[in-house]
Amino acid sequence: ISLYTTYNKIGCYINILPEHLIDTIQIIAPQITSPVFDTEKIEQEKHIILTEHKRYIAQNSWFLFAQENLFKNTGLGHSITGTPETIKSFTSESLSKYYHSHLSSDKFNIVVIGQINNTEKLLSELESTFGNMPHTPYKSKSWTTTPVIAHDFKQDINNTKLVLAFAAKIPDTRKDQIATGLFKKILQDRLINALRYQNGLVYSVKCLTMGIGNTKLYTIETEAQPHQIETIAKVIASECTNILTIQPITSKELQIAKNVIKYQNARVMDSIDKSCETYAQYMNHYGKVYDFDMENLELEKTTLSDIITTGHTILNAPISIITQGPEQNDNIINIWTKNFITPK
Repeated sequence: ISLYTTYNKIGCYINILPEHLIDTIQIIAPQITSPVFDTEKIEQEKHIILTEHKRYIAQNSWFLFAQENLFKNTGLGHSITGTPETIKSFTSESLSKYYHSHLSSDKFNIVVIGQINNTEKLLSELESTFGNMPHTPYKSKSWTTTPVIAHDFKQDINNTKLVLAFAAKIPDTRKDQIATGLFKKILQDRLINALRYQNGLVYSVKCLTMGIGNTKLYTIETEAQPHQIETIAKVIASECTNILTIQPITSKELQIAKNVIKYQNARVMDSIDKSCETYAQYMNHYGKVYDFDMENLELEKTTLSDIITTGHTILNAPISIITQGPEQNDNIINIWTKNFITPK
């Protein structure tokens, strides 16, 4: 799922398996038709968006400078991420007012593409779910251009990137790689929940793999404001401890991760059907054309025990920690050592 904002629309893009289509509509509908703007959650999200704003400004400084001066005094002249002042100013009341004045039925479009098992049922569900949204017209503003002026790049602000890399040796078998993928997915979800939704420290977290064969690095990657990196490292260490000890992976988490990987496999197969170039990328994997039907069968056979064993192998492997950005931090490895309690 991806929610995004452009200069003239707000979008929600979701890829799902056909059998989950109606359930997905029922889950997301309340967020669209009757959202609750919780004050505490808004305050947490402000910190995250401020961090993302700094990253966006640093990476797009020239584009934003030109845009601001070419479309001055218009909506197109403002950064799509806003300003620190506007981000800090949002309240439950102002967001509710914006929702009721802008997100109306005459501006709301739903598009469903792909395999639809029951078209009549889908249309009926969409009508009953979204058919009562209000109609509130909104007038657009005109714009004019202005000359370009100089820009001082010294004002740009960078985040610090944090990478934790584990040199684990996982056998290059289909079973072990599936277990690794599931563990990374579950750990990533927990880290996003702890770092973003509970503490408002980061915008995103990724658990990735680098390398070939059985010589790989398994990484945890994120970025944030420099003064928050030590706190983030402590939270990551605590969550890695929890997943192996006091809060072990549950059957529900495992099933959710399996469903996500099944969906990813379905997307790859769809791409293979449409593109010879994409198909060629999957030739000779494991010595033959990659068999996603067999992949899904192995996926279903993967147990909690398999995932837990893989997790211990990865997180107890030798670790390297790298920070990159305006402030280097040599204390992160000490924070990890102190807060990651190796399970017995």
